Amino acid sequence: MQNTIKIHQFIEFSLSQVREKIGEILGGEVISICGSIDQGLDNMIYRDIEALKKQKGELSERLVVMIATSGGFVDVVERICNIFRHNFEVVDFIVPNCAYSAGTVLVLSGDNIYMDYHSVLGPIDPHIRDNKGRWIPGARYLHQYDKLTGKSGEGNLTDAELSSLAEDVDPADIFAVKQATERSKELIKKWLVDYKFKNWTTTATKKQNVTLEMKKRRAESIVEILGNTSRWHSRGYGITMRELRDGDIHLAINDYGERKELGESIRRYGSLLDSHHYKRNAQCALHSANGFTRLT
Repeated sequence: MQNTIKIHQFIEFSLSQVREKIGEILGGEVISICGSIDQGLDNMIYRDIEALKKQKGELSERLVVMIATSGGFVDVVERICNIFRHNFEVVDFIVPNCAYSAGTVLVLSGDNIYMDYHSVLGPIDPHIRDNKGRWIPGARYLHQYDKLTGKSGEGNLTDAELSSLAEDVDPADIFAVKQATERSKELIKKWLVDYKFKNWTTTATKKQNVTLEMKKRRAESIVEILGNTSRWHSRGYGITMRELRDGDIHLAINDYGERKELGESIRRYGSLLDSHHYKRNAQCALHSANGFTRLT
């Protein structure tokens, strides 16, 4: 038991050192989110940042958020973004591995996004908990519902499918999924214009002045692509840095792999955080200058 405690203490000490190094390189306060974006995470972040303010007196203008998540609730994402923006002028995100679903929505609220060839975001596909306590991937749920109701309208529904439609599909869940999906899209469109595109003043090729309407159209285009479930097929599809940068998405991403010291620090920190988080069996962990806070 004593050896286990010492190992945890050593890992947390190492994490703090690497976190501080990343903060020095990027010039900001660094916090990390590892796990699901569930109810209560927003309150954890609020308390942590308020504690940092009391401890330091004055916070940096820049917040750097390292995130690894399979997703969660979009309303929690919105509250987290509001907390970040109330306290920091610039908010950047680092994705060392993956940030799916609601995690993608949060990352797209950033001024700058750091990824490497291994990092992925996901399609816009928020999920909810149904009345049985199960997680529902939104797009797949809606697709199945549309498929069953379509077959029902044609009179081709089997007894098993009829039973599934009656027992497993709740109109309230359908409404909640649609609402969460639309809210995610609206938030991304607003946040891209307000933050990601705020310093986009001229086009890359023709050097034309960029207007507000151009920013809005670009944001709508990105949302339409990321929300196209027939293109991505699954909420678990990993959209790489190359796919985000190139082709029709064309989103500016910083490749941290091109900066040796930064890349090595992020990979070390991400590996330590991942291992430590799962060994402690926490639903979600927050790491900052205040140490660890866990949501169980």
